[in-house]
Amino acid sequence: MAVTEQFIRLAADGVVYSSIIVLGSIGLSLIYSIAGFANFAHGDTMTVGAYATLVIFGVVGGTSMSVLGLPVSFFLALLLGAAVTAVVALLTERLVYKPLDVGPIGLLITSIGVAFVYRALVQIRFSADSRRYDIQALRPIDWLLEYNIAVTEHEVAMVASAIVLVVGLHLLLQHTDLGRKMRATADNPSLARASGIRVRRIELWTWIIGAGLAGAGGAFLGLFNQLIPRMGFNLLLVIFVPHRDGRPTDADPDVDRHPDRQRVREGTRVPHHGRRVARPAPGDRRRGRRRGWLT
Repeated sequence: MAVTEQFIRLAADGVVYSSIIVLGSIGLSLIYSIAGFANFAHGDTMTVGAYATLVIFGVVGGTSMSVLGLPVSFFLALLLGAAVTAVVALLTERLVYKPLDVGPIGLLITSIGVAFVYRALVQIRFSADSRRYDIQALRPIDWLLEYNIAVTEHEVAMVASAIVLVVGLHLLLQHTDLGRKMRATADNPSLARASGIRVRRIELWTWIIGAGLAGAGGAFLGLFNQLIPRMGFNLLLVIFVPHRDGRPTDADPDVDRHPDRQRVREGTRVPHHGRRVARPAPGDRRRGRRRGWLT
């Protein structure tokens, strides 16, 4: 009986902790699939999101209205913190990664240096001491204790928020034009570019979405435990574990070995159902509908 009770408690804690890990892992996988390198600064990107949420929540302050024990202002601070994290990631990509003429290994090594910079800046501003959000801790939910499940309303809010974000990302990838372009780019960037997709803008959207999810995950990690400058780095290995090949749903794992797509990558025409398909002329794209900066 004691073993069963312990298993139930560990399973409940695992679900809560996994809801944090999944947000970091999905963002990492998206960036790997489209940007083309393993971003070792992703854990420290979560740290940036956690401290950005801390600062914004301190400015906004608590409110009397709450959802599952969390002030509504905390969710507002979380969204703004995720936005700040996305901006930081975009600036890093533009100023650090994009100018470098190196391959995936070089970018990976560069991302390690970026992680050190993120961590150092956070430690300079907030010191190495641990911090917590100004939110009152709650006791476990009484009726769940009858089943040996020690979960607070805050933890329920974290799991529910993670589910909403993951489902939202799934709907984005499966049922929107941006999602289809992201999957096509992850499948084969050269073929996507030949099809008229603006791959560079898809890469920017990938950084925004991936870093935003990481920022939200970092905020929940700080709520679950505490905020320290090494919090994201300590989680880095864990968020790499669910990471497989980084391709969004329906991306073809054998794409790089497909002979027709290989010829497209090399710049040659390929037959398609008995017809020959050429690259679109530059003027064809300009004659299409007008697109925004990130569409």
